Amino acid sequence: MYCKKSVATKLLAFFVAAAAVIAFAFSGVNGISAVNAGGRTGDYGIRESYDDSDRQFPEAVFTDEYFDANGNITIEYKPMDNSEYTLIYQDETNKKVYINSNYYEFHDEYLHAAYFVINHERLVKCDGSSLVLNKSDFKKNGNMATYYGENYGDVTIGTIGANIKGQWYQGFWFDENGNNTYAPKGSWKGSGDWQWYEDTSGWYPVNCWQRMDKLYENYTGNGNPATVATESRSWGQGKMYVSKGWFYFDENGYAATNGWYKIDGSWYYFDNFLYEGGCWRDGYYIGYDGVQSYPYTGSWKSNSTGWWFEDTSGWYPCNEKVVINGNEYYFKSNGYLAVDEWIEPGQAGNEWTGMWIHVDSSGLEDKTGSYDENGNWIETPN
Repeated sequence: MYCKKSVATKLLAFFVAAAAVIAFAFSGVNGISAVNAGGRTGDYGIRESYDDSDRQFPEAVFTDEYFDANGNITIEYKPMDNSEYTLIYQDETNKKVYINSNYYEFHDEYLHAAYFVINHERLVKCDGSSLVLNKSDFKKNGNMATYYGENYGDVTIGTIGANIKGQWYQGFWFDENGNNTYAPKGSWKGSGDWQWYEDTSGWYPVNCWQRMDKLYENYTGNGNPATVATESRSWGQGKMYVSKGWFYFDENGYAATNGWYKIDGSWYYFDNFLYEGGCWRDGYYIGYDGVQSYPYTGSWKSNSTGWWFEDTSGWYPCNEKVVINGNEYYFKSNGYLAVDEWIEPGQAGNEWTGMWIHVDSSGLEDKTGSYDENGNWIETPN
């Protein structure tokens, strides 16, 4: 369900947010502020919309002679042999810029690209046709200007996979068929516990679930966003990693956060606007679908040997890692909580990664360690 937020509601959100920033929108790459370059002359460049430490961006730099009389430049698709990871290629002889069609066809191993995202602002259908950019698309980039010159501006080009369906993604709406059929672009508004999602027409979701992207932790592993087991959240070293997830908007249009909510007859617990899954919260077990439906309740118990966590059916975790109230705890094969000790790989829920985990007196991870290729021990505090 969608409705138009009234002036009174917006004023309420304003006063609740106080001096905080009211509008939260997705920013440029690495937080770079963008200024429209207009029709100025100088050097230009094209780069991917994400950072990659293995490459110097941009990969194509050119000057005014590349533009036609209308200030446009045409980028063509061209397969590049032995260039799987090359996105942009500049042909100095023919004065053309190419996008590697091989790379874009399978930009995510098995998923075809459906759209290009230009400067995080607009979509271009990825159908193999040439991509035409105007000088006005190029934004002055202060970080790059020190390297390429004060007159430098760039365009960022990202992709959206063909599997994005029935959700908001990067501010754009995609229907159940994966088509961008809705023109207004959306972004997060408000601050703190009073945040809502609103598009540029003024409409926003009420009393319903919406799936969209929202990064709470700028975490990447091997250059890619961390895997989210339940499409909502996952844990690692006590932190939450989110690439995109499900959000629920209450009767006032605000995203549910920080507490229990009964939705369609089921109880969900929300932490930082995302529902928890596959964990214990306040003694209740929450399934991976986010629904609290397990009939038994759990609690901490102790004796002279140590602490363990047990539910009213008599079950307790053994040789596994369990998330309880947002924290990760490691339980040994005898069921007792690991405290003030090192946990070797494959034990007490520590995965077989070669990394040892140390837990403090509360059972929380405080440092890791491993042996390098020469057999030297290396410790890393959290």
